[in-house]
Amino acid sequence: MSRRFRIAPLLAVLSMLTAASSVWGQSRIPAQTSNFLSVTGNLANGDSDPYQVVFFEVPDTISGPIYFAVYDAGLDNNQTDADPDQGNTGAWQFDLIGGSGTLSGSGARNVTLTGPEAYAGTVLGTLSGTGNTAGTDQAWSYFGGVYPSQGEKVGNSYYFKVVATVSNGDKNAFQLDASYSASGTPTGVSGLRAFAYAWTLALRDRGTTNQWLLYPFLPDNATGNLAIHNYDFDGPTNADTLTLRAKTGYAVADPTQSGGAALFPDDVATSLYDITAVETASGLNQRNGTWILGITEDGVAGGDPVINTSLAFASNSADATWAEGTDTAYRIYASPYTPAAADRVSFSPTVASAVTGSS
Repeated sequence: MSRRFRIAPLLAVLSMLTAASSVWGQSRIPAQTSNFLSVTGNLANGDSDPYQVVFFEVPDTISGPIYFAVYDAGLDNNQTDADPDQGNTGAWQFDLIGGSGTLSGSGARNVTLTGPEAYAGTVLGTLSGTGNTAGTDQAWSYFGGVYPSQGEKVGNSYYFKVVATVSNGDKNAFQLDASYSASGTPTGVSGLRAFAYAWTLALRDRGTTNQWLLYPFLPDNATGNLAIHNYDFDGPTNADTLTLRAKTGYAVADPTQSGGAALFPDDVATSLYDITAVETASGLNQRNGTWILGITEDGVAGGDPVINTSLAFASNSADATWAEGTDTAYRIYASPYTPAAADRVSFSPTVASAVTGSS
């Protein structure tokens, strides 16, 4: 359903959320504490590859050390509690990576990754175990502290990433965050931003409605389309809903929901948004900032998988067919982000050699 309108109260709320993003939610992913990323070794479960890769952008004004952490790193096979895992026999692993190639490595920003692409860079720390390893259930596990300079320097920021894997068809749900100390719950690091080029979501049959908010970044020099892609959302039997708003809160047509009958990249649902058309209709610049992708899990118990591993990503695709070799994936941040306008320099988070900002 196409909904092209602007609502003043909504814009006010979005403005407050954007302003508040400097002090909450930037480093935690997902930002909503009830939501979890997921990783599985069986692509038939609903993923494009056996990796979940999350990047952390650390401004060079931040000092260290920084402690990255994983919430619920292990597998307890309790699908209905606060941390939705499926299976408890797989060997799981989280690797913290920095250094040259972390972001700029060939293929490191792809949606579908090979091992060398996912692990490009230098491994700085590893958390690993099998099944429900003691101390990992509904608890934070910390990597050793790292200094920003141990990341890859691109523009005015250093970049790190965490690569998650599990050895079999188990579904391991987790959250990530950062802090200046390695005890208890992370406090977050103001100014540090978390993003991924492909989000593997643990959508759930909760019996109550629940919302996800993802923030695709549209570069200042973007042309053509913003494409929103999703895979294995199990539509139309799944009553989850998707919405999209441009940077200023301007509502556009709802993205199409994918089915779940085929392996990636078949059955990927792609919705195209002509950037110029949206800016003309809204009368506002919608580039150089994040749009708002909303995913609402329906409140109807039963009918959906208890944990539905699903994929969401964004790109500059010119048509409705995602093509890794020709389309460029865009970052999707965990919280709203609008960088300062550059002085005669284009900011493009998809180009590793950006002079200002990052790729």
